[in-house]
Amino acid sequence: MSSPGSDADLPVLESCSRISLDLEGFISRYVWWQPNGSRCMKRGALRRLCFIARRAVTPELRTEALRLALELLRCSTRLSEVPRATVEAADPSGPSPSESWTLPARAPTATPSKGYRAEPVDLGLYRWLAEALGEPIDTDWVSSAEAAFRRDADERRQEMEAGRAFVIEQTMRAALEELAHLHYDYGHLPESLKYLMREKEKCSRAEEIVNWTLDLMRIFFEQHLPGTDDGDGDNDDTGIDEGDDGWAASRSERTTSCIAPRVAEQFLRRAERNCEEKDVEAAAALRACLGLVALLQGELRRAAKYFLAVTARLRESGATDLIALDDVAWYGVLASMVSFSRAEIKALVLDSPSFKEVLDEAPHAKHIVNAFYRLRFTECLASLYRARADLRLDLFLHRHVEVMLRAIRRKGFVQYVSPYATVDLRRMHRVFATGGADGGLSFEALEGELADMIRAGDIHARLDGRRKALITNRIDACHEAMCAALSENDKACFMAEADALRTAMQRHRLMLAVTASTATVLARRAAASPESSDGSDHELRRLSAAEPLTAHRDLGDSAQSWQPHEGASSDTADPSDDDIRS
Repeated sequence: MSSPGSDADLPVLESCSRISLDLEGFISRYVWWQPNGSRCMKRGALRRLCFIARRAVTPELRTEALRLALELLRCSTRLSEVPRATVEAADPSGPSPSESWTLPARAPTATPSKGYRAEPVDLGLYRWLAEALGEPIDTDWVSSAEAAFRRDADERRQEMEAGRAFVIEQTMRAALEELAHLHYDYGHLPESLKYLMREKEKCSRAEEIVNWTLDLMRIFFEQHLPGTDDGDGDNDDTGIDEGDDGWAASRSERTTSCIAPRVAEQFLRRAERNCEEKDVEAAAALRACLGLVALLQGELRRAAKYFLAVTARLRESGATDLIALDDVAWYGVLASMVSFSRAEIKALVLDSPSFKEVLDEAPHAKHIVNAFYRLRFTECLASLYRARADLRLDLFLHRHVEVMLRAIRRKGFVQYVSPYATVDLRRMHRVFATGGADGGLSFEALEGELADMIRAGDIHARLDGRRKALITNRIDACHEAMCAALSENDKACFMAEADALRTAMQRHRLMLAVTASTATVLARRAAASPESSDGSDHELRRLSAAEPLTAHRDLGDSAQSWQPHEGASSDTADPSDDDIRS
């Protein structure tokens, strides 16, 4: 085994940044088109961009996030009811719904290309983004979007009424699903949730149940995840008004239609039970959502188990707008490092055949967990501190970043001191003092954390302030074994002496065998005077269980058997107290 704190045999990764260097590439993973090209799933990407804009450290990153969000909000288009060949002939440069979304080089015009119509747009979010960037609001575009919403909603309601009139359940279910999607894309979450609840009773097939559950989870995360005014207290001075944000309209009526985490987890488990065995993509998506729900509640061990059960088929599922595959790797690695033992990390993370493919999607997370398992604490913590800026910008993980880093560092303390009887605090500080100006650990902070862990019982040791050392209270295994052997020897000697005494008493006919009648009298006397029994209950139970024998008494050369009184039956009379005393 390698010595703790050594950094040999591991590659050094200079940067763990996923956001600052390539924000456009980072956010494009959360945008995808449905297979039929009818809907662009982009709301998860918009929420992440707004969250990054609120928490960005530099004004350049904040401005870039706001501008990307505005472009994504306005440029998504879809095919109208025109044949595909006609559209491509009319405008071959138009976007293809089957392809992943990519940002154009410049912001598009408000009028979509011929043959395409604008996607649903959250107008409240659009106004907030325009105000944050200082751009004028395009009132004509807003009016056209509102008219498109009313037209689409009326069409879906007519379809629902037609299905109800002809009692066609599938038509009604499809219309309710379209209405729920339409209101969700426009940011009307309470109405979307209302239509989803009406659709629930009409979902019968496994695929319908899974899709319905994922739609419900999108609304759940919208309700429970923070907006730009989450009030965590560590936001930077961005110049953006904290009193209002782009998600204020979506979070309206939150108290009357908010989904509880327990209810969301029940729906996810129900969908997972109904999921077919061959549908591995849906199973991966449901487990990832279960992990996110557990992460939101702060249950890191349960979240780690769910994330470790996710396979690489998640990228082909319908939940990539909620969570990407490398997010699963990061969440699973960090949660397992906090809550799992070293043996569990080896078995469930590093040696897991299903999670290895997921772990390959995030090489930095893989490097961190390998360094932690191999006791390379300097390299592990340095990589974690380099990634901390991006982890703070993560929509699901930002609340747990500091808690996780502190827990991982403290687990490193425990593993570092466990092999030694005395630890030099100066050398220990050189191992754990890493991370630069904001991530470094001072010597005084190290002593303070060790003192807290000693008081909490996490480390059994004492601090020597004069020698600057940590002296562990090690248990001498040899001494414990010798004490146990001597204790067993004393027990064996006691039992041998008791057996020898019993044999000698039997040889001299000093043992009194009590009959059942005698035991009854003894029981009456014990009940009459319980204070004088002094443990006779145990002796009475032992004697009562013995075989009834004839009581003998030593009268020198002869032995006389006890007989009942005259005039009494020999099988019913009880001995008197004088007989027992004699």
